[in-house]
Amino acid sequence: MEIAVFDGAMGTMLQERGLAPGQNPEALNLSAPEIVASVHRDYLRAGCDIVITNSFGGSRAKLKEYQMAEQLEAINAQAVAIARAVCQQEGRGQVAASMGPTGYFTQPLGEVGFAEMVDIYAQQARALASAGPDYLLLETFSDLGEMRAALLACRSVCDIPVICSMTYMKNNRTLTGVSPQAAAVTLERL
Repeated sequence: MEIAVFDGAMGTMLQERGLAPGQNPEALNLSAPEIVASVHRDYLRAGCDIVITNSFGGSRAKLKEYQMAEQLEAINAQAVAIARAVCQQEGRGQVAASMGPTGYFTQPLGEVGFAEMVDIYAQQARALASAGPDYLLLETFSDLGEMRAALLACRSVCDIPVICSMTYMKNNRTLTGVSPQAAAVTLERL
């Protein structure tokens, strides 16, 4: 079995390089791609095998908060292009395209319908997949319903391998009460 090492946090590295409080990290893909590239380069040179794109908050639900939803396709495609270019320059590495939670719960816990949540993630997955990452990474989800919607959306638009990660609290449950075992069974079936 081969072990692949992922990079570390993107947001804190961008903050160290000048991302201002309240500034949208994904906007740097368009306005300062060299800063994003420097993070990927540093992680590859530190020994990681897989770099994670600067697209965690690249869904229209998150970009809308910054009045940037109309730039979704460009932001996400550029996130993959930056990471891919750095891997090629360094002669190593793979690209995992990050997709994070929207900040909303699906019904009945929240106000967003399941079909709408699938549509939100399908739009981002399509934009990311069009740029050719090695993986789609659904990361730090705390709601299994939202994770299900995101995974189904990814499967509906491409056949790129999808990696899923959930966030657990001290009681070994997600914020919505799901155990690691229940999440694994549900996600493996999808």
